[in-house]
Amino acid sequence: MARIAFFPLAQVGHIHATFHLARRLRARGHDVHYLSLSDAEEPVRAQGWPFTPVSEALFPRGFRDASESTLGSDAPREKKQQVAQEMQRRLQAYASELLFGPAFEAHLRELRPDLLLVDSTYPLPALAARRLGLGTALFSTTLPLRADAGVPPLTSTAPPPTGAWSRFKVRAAWTLQAQAGRAGYGRFLREQVQVLTQRHPEVGALCDFRTHLQHGPHVDLPTLIACAEAFDFPRASTKNLHYIGPGVDLERAGASLPPEVEQDPRPLLYCSLGSLGHRAAAHRPFFQAVLDMVARRQDWRLLMAVGANLAAADFRIPANATVVPFAPQLAALRKASVMVTHGGLNSVKECLCLGVPMLVFPTGLDQPGNAARVVHHGLGRQGDIRRATPDTLSALLDAVVGDPGVRTRVDAMRKAFLALDGSDRGVEAVEGLLGAP
Repeated sequence: MARIAFFPLAQVGHIHATFHLARRLRARGHDVHYLSLSDAEEPVRAQGWPFTPVSEALFPRGFRDASESTLGSDAPREKKQQVAQEMQRRLQAYASELLFGPAFEAHLRELRPDLLLVDSTYPLPALAARRLGLGTALFSTTLPLRADAGVPPLTSTAPPPTGAWSRFKVRAAWTLQAQAGRAGYGRFLREQVQVLTQRHPEVGALCDFRTHLQHGPHVDLPTLIACAEAFDFPRASTKNLHYIGPGVDLERAGASLPPEVEQDPRPLLYCSLGSLGHRAAAHRPFFQAVLDMVARRQDWRLLMAVGANLAAADFRIPANATVVPFAPQLAALRKASVMVTHGGLNSVKECLCLGVPMLVFPTGLDQPGNAARVVHHGLGRQGDIRRATPDTLSALLDAVVGDPGVRTRVDAMRKAFLALDGSDRGVEAVEGLLGAP
């Protein structure tokens, strides 16, 4: 059988999204391995997968989290500038190492994967693998990132275009995206790809900077989308796109809920803004608004995860609320009636696989586009995180709970998600790529 290697972004959400496919590949008899920055090692090995760390000198374990925590804190501006400059220096060195350095090439030659699946948000390892003649594809933990005339960028909360004016706005949005990223780190990446193109024209020909939310170019390779096509907007082109199912690993090991949450018979409202805890400090007012809303709603129990940069002591906490740094999300969703979420795709997929309606408050990246799809399909409501108050939050909660159609539509999407994850769509897509040029 084949050796399949995953190269995920070293963030928990991106790593977890690969486990469902990895388990099915192993059950089929394939050998599965992981490569990434050392921050990915603990969650990968915790699930029993072999792991090879890369670029440990540039990004030792914990360095990125510490740097990003400083950038999201109340540290002096000079300190933040120093951290940002050092981070950019290391990111540039990392990009050069992946594209041209002997260390990463040695890792690939030693591992010799039959297929390398590279996270689409950071596709540079895929270019190095193609340069070496290795079988390579992209694994997308987001919806597709390349430009498409039929779909607004994921940075937009706009619905799919329906008329001439909305189609014009979509084209204009993609044109603006194509002009972005021409300074600083973005400019450096463009220059590196130009060098790659000069040395390896066949690899450079795969690159197109008409994209968004990616470090570097869109790479025209087969892309496995870890979602169901039913959740996406209709696209003008699905060339090289394989929707393999949400890939929610419902067998993922996790901690237990706090006892007072587990034992409370009241409906549970679960609130989390994702795994990027270093950004949570900026959302302190939003978290407090949720707590103040729940204080008025004694018929509910709240479990709130606020990240590592905040603590329970930072808030006024009512008796029917529990505040923790991080929560076992699958366990929380199995008990929750509604989730308050930032709209990261992994959280959205987990909600849908476990039948939980959503209140979505996007903060950036692909979250606005995910929120637009939640609203478009009637799976929840969207709010503005900067303007949220106890009153607006209470009204949104009532709107979701009081609309039986929301629950019906969530259940229908849940069945579609689980049916796709219960199939072998992902394994068949991977096996179809083995041996492909």
